[in-house]
Amino acid sequence: PKDSQAQKWLEEKFPIGEREEVTVLFARNMGLEGELVVEKFPKLEKIICDSNSKLTSIKVIGLSKLAIFNANACKVNKLVISGCPEIISLNVGNNLLSNTDFLDDLNPEKLTYLSIHSNKFEKKQNLEFLSRFGNLEELYINSNEKFIGSLSVRLVIF
Repeated sequence: PKDSQAQKWLEEKFPIGEREEVTVLFARNMGLEGELVVEKFPKLEKIICDSNSKLTSIKVIGLSKLAIFNANACKVNKLVISGCPEIISLNVGNNLLSNTDFLDDLNPEKLTYLSIHSNKFEKKQNLEFLSRFGNLEELYINSNEKFIGSLSVRLVIF
């Protein structure tokens, strides 16, 4: 990843020793290419890196305050999310993701918005894999012909 243009951009803009106070990483339509590894940002709350048509791989690791991650409309075929327990919004629609393994480490109690539409998921998958996200308020899974089945809706009345 150190060789990728995306990683070089990140390390030039945010050198390791200067990441302590960064709360937003804004890289929309920046022409990022290759793999991007985002780590060692102790206060990072938001990543916006959508519309980077040559961004192929993203890893977000150990971002304990990250709440919003948006990588819509890239060419991401590999996504790793690890050690990011506060994510409430994940938008990775319009990519080339082939599986949903990136959801495995998310905190099911926190996630309220999930957009994984228009990807290239390879195998048929029952929608039950989403049932653990009981607090979802918005879910976008359209244009994914590999998803089958249905989800039960929980109605909460106040």
